Amino acid sequence: MYYITDFILDNKLPITPNMISFARILLSLLFLFNLKNYKVIAIIYLICRIFDNWDGILARKGDIQSKLGEKIDHLVIFLKFLY
Repeated sequence: MYYITDFILDNKLPITPNMISFARILLSLLFLFNLKNYKVIAIIYLICRIFDNWDGILARKGDIQSKLGEKIDHLVIFLKFLY
């Protein structure tokens, strides 16, 4: 995870922690619609967990924390309780 974060920061790629958090929101909604397919659920859950760690690492290492990102993170945590 740190290698990917360093690559993004070193090359100044336009990927922000908020983008990763929005992807987690979309994946969480997709998760809710696939409640019968356990393989898809497991994959989506695993990706959401990886993204959860990754956006925090990227925000701290790149010093790009924001109030919006904090609110998005709380929203995703709320969505996690739905499943």
